Amino acid sequence: MTLDLNDTDTETLSAASSKALDKNLAIVLDGRVLSAPLVKDTLTSSPLTLMFTTASEAKQAAADLRTSTTP
Repeated sequence: MTLDLNDTDTETLSAASSKALDKNLAIVLDGRVLSAPLVKDTLTSSPLTLMFTTASEAKQAAADLRTSTTP
């Protein structure tokens, strides 16, 4: 799955991921954790590619993002 972020969101994610190196960083949507991947490097650019363990997990996350009320 690929996410396009604006400049402000890219800067926010960069700061958060730099503080979360070798830790899990939750992806939260509408108050629910979609995933909590291990951060191995600072995320500094967009688009961002998200990898999931299974195809069904990726499809569910994509559906959740499409139907979210969060802008």
